[in-house]
Amino acid sequence: NITLARKMLKIPIIAAGGIGDARGFLSALAMGADAVCLGTALMVTRECPVPERIKEKWLNLDIYDEQFHEKIYKYNVKNFMAPSTAIGHHNEIIPMKTLIEEMIKKAENILLSWGFDNNEINTLSL
Repeated sequence: NITLARKMLKIPIIAAGGIGDARGFLSALAMGADAVCLGTALMVTRECPVPERIKEKWLNLDIYDEQFHEKIYKYNVKNFMAPSTAIGHHNEIIPMKTLIEEMIKKAENILLSWGFDNNEINTLSL
């Protein structure tokens, strides 16, 4: 629980698990995380050394399928590399730079739609 960790800890908190898009990224920061660790989202980028066939298989997974959830939540992952549900945010293999740039741009757009002024947003705009 990030909000409780923020209250109790005086060290940097890195949120991880299921973060695959701008809303997940912003949510983690809003809950008190200092940083976000992207796992599955980066696994399907062009630069990741995971074999292409695995990336394609993951991109075609149905994250709403009962067997998908069984493998993850019942820890039945023998002989199965299990991506998180963050995979549901992705449908193609793209460069890592594109993934990060798009996530930051979409996060900025969300903040602007919430009424934040452009001058209040301090991101790594590329």
